[in-house]
Amino acid sequence: MDYPYRVDIGGSATSAIEWIPMDTLYAAVVLLACVAVGELVSSATRARIPSLLIAIIAMATLTQTGVFPADIAEASLFLGIGAVLQPAILVHMGTLLPISSLKQQWRPIVISVAGMACATGLILLVVGLTFGYGTAVAGTGPLVGGIVSTLLTSEGLTTAGLTTLATIPTLVLMVQSLPAMPLTAYFLKKHAKSLIDSGDVAVDHDPDTGAIKLSPEAQAEADRKTLVTLPKAVQESQMVLLFMVVAGGGLSMYLQGLTGVSYSIWGLALGIGCVWLGILPKASLEKANGFSLGMVAIIVIVAVPMMQASLSAIVSAIGVVVVILVVGMIGIMVGGGIASKLLKWDLNLGMPVALTAMFGFPADYLITREVSRSSSEDPELQRVVLDRLLPPMLIGGFTSVSAGSVVIATILVKTL
Repeated sequence: MDYPYRVDIGGSATSAIEWIPMDTLYAAVVLLACVAVGELVSSATRARIPSLLIAIIAMATLTQTGVFPADIAEASLFLGIGAVLQPAILVHMGTLLPISSLKQQWRPIVISVAGMACATGLILLVVGLTFGYGTAVAGTGPLVGGIVSTLLTSEGLTTAGLTTLATIPTLVLMVQSLPAMPLTAYFLKKHAKSLIDSGDVAVDHDPDTGAIKLSPEAQAEADRKTLVTLPKAVQESQMVLLFMVVAGGGLSMYLQGLTGVSYSIWGLALGIGCVWLGILPKASLEKANGFSLGMVAIIVIVAVPMMQASLSAIVSAIGVVVVILVVGMIGIMVGGGIASKLLKWDLNLGMPVALTAMFGFPADYLITREVSRSSSEDPELQRVVLDRLLPPMLIGGFTSVSAGSVVIATILVKTL
């Protein structure tokens, strides 16, 4: 494809860079610039404005206004990179979850389910009475889930002959994260601050050696014996680690085809299991230096629906979509808030866990990482905060987006 910004490279026929497809290079530079701007804004606002939100808005604005073509994502090749690295990143997420704390993570599941259930009931009641039952069903699955529930809902509407409503699920999927992400960051920042101020998370140093003293949980994890000890050559080889994580992602895709269970759940389980066995180290993809590029590709994938939707389609359904978003978000927060109170959990953590239904992975990880990074100037304290916030956020997102929303969408479309 041709871009209006194509330039010719001078030089002799033997120039080392003469053959580079500059359309692809410029497309990648533009999208990377959007992500970089998002990072700078997030850093300047100390995560009050999530970088993912800024990146998506920037990409959508550049394409919707015609500054760049709508298929710039395909030209950049980031979609292909994301297809390879997205399953690997899920394995990587599993390697980040502290095994010693997983047994305590049943509360995020309850909170996530409560938020989804309350949102579903409220949308069916309010939107159903206002716009019709079909419209309510069109928005429910996507709002409490992701791509899979959106596809199931769209297919169900088409099968039922409700083709005029088939654009609603996609539009809800496109914009549902925009109001939810800043609110999630706000609550998480308050919770992180309370953890630090109360001394619930801290970095202790040995008075004699000055070395960092691990928490009892972290120390137990560090002292845990594994069945496999990685050879030094493997531990220090970024290429070998990259192969192992990507291979784990490929295995998760294979297991999805074999069992019907989402590759996201398999990837998370494989990451947890491989760390427990000693096959993979913690934060494997970061140690392989492949994480940053993978996350850029994932951000581009998430932004594609906003970049490629027609303005007329957005305008024609924006009213009902806004109502679905408002009603659904209220339902999620009411359900999540009630469950948090009953479980005696801090609302500033329970609310973000419930709200993960509106964006899921990778936004749940990105926002948690940003909040942890902005919580302190001390890198070690940032890590401790991340270890505390990440497990419930990831589990909440997987409960809603990967599992619960699929069940809800499957049931609802059968009632049309």
